[in-house]
Amino acid sequence: IQEHLGAQDPKYLLNTKTAGFVIRVVLTELEREQMRANVDYGLTQGFTSDHDTSIMHEFAKWVEDSRSDQLDSAAEEAILELRKKAARTRWKRAISKARIAKRLIRTCKTTTEAKQDSE
Repeated sequence: IQEHLGAQDPKYLLNTKTAGFVIRVVLTELEREQMRANVDYGLTQGFTSDHDTSIMHEFAKWVEDSRSDQLDSAAEEAILELRKKAARTRWKRAISKARIAKRLIRTCKTTTEAKQDSE
């Protein structure tokens, strides 16, 4: 990726977190908010429905914001190059397997013919 991201391009692809990490952070923050609400307002049954609703609206807004297009041309080029490399690797692996299978068949035929000739 670094070879495709120039010095002036954003480096956000190099430091991204996994989806699981982000969800864990959000859940931790929601739990902290719940504890704060329990302590601050003396709630014994958890969030009030208004507080629940506001947290869920904030979370939904955050999810929508995260879906916005953040890819620039350098990032798109880097992703395309990675896909090409992966495709080349898969193609080379498939060719290698086909060659091995062909050699194995050829070896089996040669061995079978040699056995038949010796009998």
